[in-house]
Amino acid sequence: MEEDAQRAGGKLAKLMFKKNSGNYEVGVKLAGVTWGLATVTPIFGIVAVLIIKFELMSLILLVSFILLTPINFVIHREACVKCRMRDLCPDSIAKKS
Repeated sequence: MEEDAQRAGGKLAKLMFKKNSGNYEVGVKLAGVTWGLATVTPIFGIVAVLIIKFELMSLILLVSFILLTPINFVIHREACVKCRMRDLCPDSIAKKS
């Protein structure tokens, strides 16, 4: 099922962009920035809310988010294992040995 989703993503990209039209280095940098912002921004936001007005629910949300973040990286590693570009990608966490 996951393989079908990857194929669908590849087909969508094929429809949206011409072959070799992108800049691989810029794409890798943007992917890293996106991952970083998606991880850090909610943490800063929840901490700001806790500083402005402390609520137990916000604290629970912060702790839950921090505890679930490693699970996201495990899932990302599984996607890297299946990716054909893993040996070329500098950010891959599943390179062949």
